[in-house]
Amino acid sequence: MDNSALRKRYARYDRDNDGHIDFGEFSELLDELGLGYDDAQARSAFDSLDTDHNQQIDFDEFARWWVGQ
Repeated sequence: MDNSALRKRYARYDRDNDGHIDFGEFSELLDELGLGYDDAQARSAFDSLDTDHNQQIDFDEFARWWVGQ
């Protein structure tokens, strides 16, 4: 996936357009992907993606995860 397509994908999940994906948006992303995570699993996945531990997933964190799938 090229960078432009990846940015569009990221923007799709950054529902409030603040430049970050918060836990609520991430939970919606998981639901939309049909992964069926419960709250604890979603929190664990979010925390593992949030490598700088600021409670937000930025584009670089998202890109590493999405491309690695």
